[in-house]
Amino acid sequence: MEHPALGNALEETRSRFYPHNVVIESFMATGIVGGIAFCAFLLGALGGATSVARMAENRWVALLFVQQLISALLAGALYLSGTMWCLAAALVAIAARQHRAAVRSPAPSRIAESPLGLGPA
Repeated sequence: MEHPALGNALEETRSRFYPHNVVIESFMATGIVGGIAFCAFLLGALGGATSVARMAENRWVALLFVQQLISALLAGALYLSGTMWCLAAALVAIAARQHRAAVRSPAPSRIAESPLGLGPA
């Protein structure tokens, strides 16, 4: 509470309390600025996980990320959640590849074809 904007430390200085929750820890260590940025990162990663989960071939990455995130929320630490960070990076890479592939492939035309295939009806 002494440094709300930029945070103070990974643990509470008076009682040496450690939160064991990555969201609370991000607010304690980096203040409101870093805590909001970390929450935005988590929401973006969860959004990427939902879009990647729609693909059958990479669904396991999204499910592993969600499992690691739940673990980090219940008993985790920012600096000990290496698997969560790696899976988040993998999700970003897969989602970027998906987006790039969607931009490159044109959407199918919605113009009705004539029965003979000679163009628009």
